[in-house]
Amino acid sequence: MYFQHILPYSRKSSELFAKIRHRPHAVFLQSAAKSVGRYDIISANPTLTVTATTKKTSLLRDNILETIASDPLDFLIAQLPPTLPPSPYPFIGGILGYWSYDWGVQLHSIQRRILPHHSLPLLHLGLYDWAIIVDHQTHTTTYVSYNLDKDHEVFLEDLLSTAVPTADTAFQLQGAWKSNIDYTTYQQQFLRIQEHLHAGDCYQVNFSQRFFSHYEGDPWQAYQRLMDSCSAAFCAYLNCSDHHILSLSPERLLKVTSDKKVEAKPIKGTRPRGKTAEEDQQWALQLQHSTKDRAENIMIVDMLRNDLGRLCVCGSISVSHLCALESYHNVHHLVSSIQGQLPEDCHPLQLLRSIFPGASITGAPKKRVIEIIEALETHQRHIYCGAIGYYSADGQLDSNISIRTALCYDGRIEIAGGGGIVLDSDVAEEYAEIQNKIAAMLRSLEG
Repeated sequence: MYFQHILPYSRKSSELFAKIRHRPHAVFLQSAAKSVGRYDIISANPTLTVTATTKKTSLLRDNILETIASDPLDFLIAQLPPTLPPSPYPFIGGILGYWSYDWGVQLHSIQRRILPHHSLPLLHLGLYDWAIIVDHQTHTTTYVSYNLDKDHEVFLEDLLSTAVPTADTAFQLQGAWKSNIDYTTYQQQFLRIQEHLHAGDCYQVNFSQRFFSHYEGDPWQAYQRLMDSCSAAFCAYLNCSDHHILSLSPERLLKVTSDKKVEAKPIKGTRPRGKTAEEDQQWALQLQHSTKDRAENIMIVDMLRNDLGRLCVCGSISVSHLCALESYHNVHHLVSSIQGQLPEDCHPLQLLRSIFPGASITGAPKKRVIEIIEALETHQRHIYCGAIGYYSADGQLDSNISIRTALCYDGRIEIAGGGGIVLDSDVAEEYAEIQNKIAAMLRSLEG
């Protein structure tokens, strides 16, 4: 039911991706950097791409651009063959790309107050009929495709004979990082959030700030620099022609297996890594015993149980891990894991749409908090707090929450960070938490 061809294995799958990174809409999903995860997924040259703005959905196919009236996810689902039998690969071709946070705001029919500061799409997805899967557990690299009509031998020869492109101009920032809000403004917005909390409007608000600079050179070089210092479990590099996305996310939004088992893994609770082993252990213990952080995590778990339960089989929702400690390059996190079972007549992309945006990066209750965020933040989030992922033609879905993510466009680079604010939050601690989350990325890109 699918074509496969074994290729030489190399742990450095980035070298293989480098050969095709200039191809249209090249995608690199990387989960195995520094022994984190198992699979890397490489693809490019989608048969079509779909983008959406607040006003229209556009289809690009055979270099012809047209507007479509249907929902972008429903349209893409209709372009796929009937769901194929399960494969041993995470992706055999299907839908790849991103869903921005602002697409999620649109789903909730919330009046936008923040004007966009760029013209980038809210959603950018391609239909890819092939992929290269690098499996770091079995030490194999496989070209795979659900399209049995494709002349794979000719395509592979062209794909793999391409010389690695000559290095572009070295990536370099053109100035110091700037923030869209200073500490005084952050304090003022923090107090406004506290007023909402005391009034009973909400229980938690995830408030963010954005850091930006200008750059010259190749965003691919920036991604490689980031991977050397800040690798994570759900990394991604997307070449979207007029913009590039560099994601080093530690957080899974949603996974659905071919037999429709569902998993979400929200993160809530953060501490920095220590400079010594003793200090590192102290930070980890402090996080594990923090009543506030555990309460926030449990609140998000309850939200996700409700979000997943709307479409999952009644009684199938369970929590296998609650507030488990996970340690990353620059921070410790509390991570929980929620499972469910999707009914046979429900498509995984329908579930993703129904829970979007993720509970851990909004707050509770979701719609009211999105309205508060809209009133307080000064920039649309775009890819920050959105999702990057795929739906495979054999029924599998996986996606991250695109935190720890850089957006490059028009010579400008942006990285945002945020944290959940509750009644007993301390403004200085919350502000410092944002810095802890993204400081390693900012320093790495400074070179």
